[in-house]
Amino acid sequence: MLLLEGWLWLGGSLFGAIAWANIVWLVAQLYPQATGKSPKLCSLIIQLLRLVYYVGLPFSALLWGRDTLITRLFGLQPLALPPGEGEPSGPAVGLNWRDWAGDIGWAVLLAVLACGIMGVAWLTYRRMVGAYAAWPIKGSDSSTSLLLREAIYHEVHWAFYRHMPVVALGTYWGTWGGLGLVALEALLNPAWHSDLADPLRAPERLMRASMAVVSALLFLMTENLWLGILVHWLVSRALLALVRAFPGYSTDIHSATAS
Repeated sequence: MLLLEGWLWLGGSLFGAIAWANIVWLVAQLYPQATGKSPKLCSLIIQLLRLVYYVGLPFSALLWGRDTLITRLFGLQPLALPPGEGEPSGPAVGLNWRDWAGDIGWAVLLAVLACGIMGVAWLTYRRMVGAYAAWPIKGSDSSTSLLLREAIYHEVHWAFYRHMPVVALGTYWGTWGGLGLVALEALLNPAWHSDLADPLRAPERLMRASMAVVSALLFLMTENLWLGILVHWLVSRALLALVRAFPGYSTDIHSATAS
């Protein structure tokens, strides 16, 4: 029964996201002037809905889903604090700290590899489309706090999507199954297809897709959502610094092309 309820929560999230994305896309096509610039109140409502969907829904399943979510398989690894003075430490605290030390090691390794691979990819992409793309690309004006918010939203969302596959299939196959659900959600979102064809929007989408793979690999190594959020945020911040240092727009190339 609990397994069925977990799939119902997951299915509701997946099909709700697909329906919402397609409705928004259809409205944007029929009434482009209405979606060009959203009023401040409308933007606040959208952000509230995003908070409810990305964070509220998974934790509602965690708190009110009658043990639908298993905290450890969701990635909520606890941190055992040392006891107070005069209290025995016990082996559980030492084991927990050893686990965190190993997890941090994997997080650092994957963060460095992700920064290196995606950094090279950005420089290659910039060289390929620099003569055709105007500056700035989407997301290049993001603040550090906005990057943290998006890291939290996406990492919690991805953890929610892989939880039930992990319960049903085990950690290895369940992790990739959850990533497959994330890919399915993107595949059925018309905005993804449009953005990938736009040189100004494609880098952000490709970065997000790459971070989903990094998140899956980190979960396989650590099963630690907290470190997933941290790695996502730090890698996003490092890539943003690289994008700003080596923008896709080249004045010289555009001048030469125009002449």
